[in-house]
Amino acid sequence: MITRIAFYAVLVIYGVLAVGLATVNWWPSGKFSDKYKEEAVIAHSKAPHSMRLFDSGTENFAARMELIDSAKKSLEVEFFIYHLDDLSRYFTQALVKQAQAGVKVRLLVDFSLPVLDLKPLYARYLKSKGIEVRYYNANSFYQIVTTMHRSHRKLLLVDGHTAMTGGRNIGDEYFDHDPEYNFLDTDVSVRGPLVQPILRSFNMYWESKFSEKPDDYDKPLSDEEKTEAKEKFDERPGDREARPKIIAAGRSASPASKEFICRDATFVTDFPRQGEDNRRVYKAIVEEVGHARESIVAESPYFVLRSEGFDVMKQLTAKGLRLRFLTNGLYSTDATYSVSALLFNLRRVAATGIELFAYDGSPTPGESYEGFTRTNRWGVHSKRAVIDGKTVLVGTYNIDPRSANLNSEMMLVCRDNPAMARAVLASIQARMGQSRQVVKDKTGDFKNLIAGGTWKQKIMVFLFLPLSNLFDFLL
Repeated sequence: MITRIAFYAVLVIYGVLAVGLATVNWWPSGKFSDKYKEEAVIAHSKAPHSMRLFDSGTENFAARMELIDSAKKSLEVEFFIYHLDDLSRYFTQALVKQAQAGVKVRLLVDFSLPVLDLKPLYARYLKSKGIEVRYYNANSFYQIVTTMHRSHRKLLLVDGHTAMTGGRNIGDEYFDHDPEYNFLDTDVSVRGPLVQPILRSFNMYWESKFSEKPDDYDKPLSDEEKTEAKEKFDERPGDREARPKIIAAGRSASPASKEFICRDATFVTDFPRQGEDNRRVYKAIVEEVGHARESIVAESPYFVLRSEGFDVMKQLTAKGLRLRFLTNGLYSTDATYSVSALLFNLRRVAATGIELFAYDGSPTPGESYEGFTRTNRWGVHSKRAVIDGKTVLVGTYNIDPRSANLNSEMMLVCRDNPAMARAVLASIQARMGQSRQVVKDKTGDFKNLIAGGTWKQKIMVFLFLPLSNLFDFLL
């Protein structure tokens, strides 16, 4: 009886989600000016752009702090996840310092309840410090109809002249500082004409009907609320000593930074609206890979394909292209269900003719700094690709149905730049050197996918198998 009820419950949930996702294309996107049309969603430029790559989280954190400190007029900050931990506290303190010095600071955070730490109380506290805060997709009615639509964008904008995007959110694990698990990631900063379209895209999201002020935003804080918020954001004993050491560690990694001049660049993002018709990043990626003639090397924390994804892979390998992908193995992932989905479709993935590698979870040289990094378990989190050894894609897009169909994403493309491509390839290949090959010669090796995983992880993978296949459009 219980089994039958559970079976029908799963079917009902599946039906509700499937029908809901099938109808979101027609749901209103909210009001924003006509100026926020295609020029805020996709922009091309052949003017020189300075682009700097950041593979080291330690270095990236120091660079972010320097960018914030350099602001004279405005700071736009947008993230999917904004944790409340050590490095988030330092990051927020830097924003507060600038806001109180007269810099206009706007912070947009996705209101995804499973990961939301920056609750309304804290937003109100930041408002009292001069920071404007808005949530994306927080309206309760929208959550009933479109709860799966999220803004997965990550962005830091300084004075309208420098932008930074990539895979990192705000939290210890994105900057090599979590005691249990850290991400190997990649960000890119850009200076040049494309920064203005990027700024317009931020304004488009900020002004969208999906973005709104937190609850009781204008309500004064009680003494109790102030005390709670200060514990999260104000300086703690030891911060004055720890913060400079962390930034110094990042600066010491600066020789590993990579700066290039790109003369053929594109910025693309999705509209702030649900539905596949509003997903521009996926379409741009398909267009870019359609120009490939020799090879594609890519990295994504998750590798979950739907039918159209399998078709694209087959078409590319049928033309003689070599396709190599790096993703997480069971031990290195933060999402066991994604490994279940990959395991379920491993034969189908292998049949496409691609090569697939699973990261083994160990630290890479240059990612671990004595006295700073505190864990030996790592997972890849970069969202990047190199096409034909000369075109580079870096952004927030994962290889999964959620990024293709549900999330709002963003991406920078630099074409005809072999030097930049070599730098990205060297980084991916270094991580592949600490990986196990899961697919080769149209054969899948599930043992290499789950190697190193704990017994608990392995049990969860197999328990998730039927559900991850049934609900793959949500992964």
